[in-house]
Amino acid sequence: MKKNLLITSCILILCGLITNCSIKKNAELNKWIGVYRYEETPVESNAGYSMVMDWLLIITDTINSTHGVLEVNGQQTFIKLEIE
Repeated sequence: MKKNLLITSCILILCGLITNCSIKKNAELNKWIGVYRYEETPVESNAGYSMVMDWLLIITDTINSTHGVLEVNGQQTFIKLEIE
């Protein structure tokens, strides 16, 4: 449940940042340009192996637009969201 809430929150924040800042000509988004990574603490599964979630957020700026990529990668989960 926590993972779904965290994924949904990150997606909504990324969409809001890029959409809002695109309207303002990227004035506020320039502070966020970069690569952000977060790895959750591994959790042991019932089968005895470790499961981990890896979050990657990349925000880049080009001449005409700002581009964002959010990737969530785990043992049983993969989500990739791209926004321009």
